[in-house]
Amino acid sequence: MSKSFFVQHIRAVPKLNADYWSFCISDGFHTPLILSYRELLALPATQFDAAFACAVGSGLIGSASWRGVPMSDLLNAFAPSYLYATAHSADGFSASYPLNVIRRAYLVYEMDGAPLSPEHGFPARLIVPGCVGYKMPKWVQRLDLTAEHVPGFWEQRGASLDGAGHADVNLIGAVWQGDGLIRLHGMAINALGAEMALEIRFDGDEWLRVERAVSHRNRAFEWHYTWQPPYAGDFLVELRIDSGKPQQKVILRVGLESMS
Repeated sequence: MSKSFFVQHIRAVPKLNADYWSFCISDGFHTPLILSYRELLALPATQFDAAFACAVGSGLIGSASWRGVPMSDLLNAFAPSYLYATAHSADGFSASYPLNVIRRAYLVYEMDGAPLSPEHGFPARLIVPGCVGYKMPKWVQRLDLTAEHVPGFWEQRGASLDGAGHADVNLIGAVWQGDGLIRLHGMAINALGAEMALEIRFDGDEWLRVERAVSHRNRAFEWHYTWQPPYAGDFLVELRIDSGKPQQKVILRVGLESMS
């Protein structure tokens, strides 16, 4: 899935050399923990699946297999006197966390069995299962442990501190199948882990239930819906989860060639 995984960043992708990269954890009192890239790769690691959305309602959803070191293992070297953590990245981005959230994070260096690409955070990034994308900084270099909250980039702009994920859905594409039928497909995710009902409607008509197609990694699944448009033209396609407000609105253009 890494080829189709969404890519978001606030500035240009930094060009980092793993030979000169390091990751530092500091609480301002004890000796900092500093890891080179080679030292990171030599630590006991965990392989896990995680899917998340960029932000609530964004429609940007990704699912991948990751490999990295549990942050809880790295944080054991520090006395539990801190309550918050702020991660800093090479591009100037930062993200802040309460203690219970940062302890379930991973310092990740592989994605779908290969080293992270530059676009996805090489040499290393944080992955926090159950959170949205702004809690997953790429090109991470430093983690500061503090007694007071030091807000990160989006937290300064009103984003929540815990960054809890929610349900989200997107429409990836439409395939003309012949006989006037169109197959719509996309992805959905529920970070809360509960069962959810996915519905679709066209041009404001009644909501129709969408069945899951393929269960994916860690609370994500692919969906599809076969639809026969009544005529050629532009249609408003809306998707929602659990009878809430529409979370995705897409204009789908149906040409005359697909009606034959």
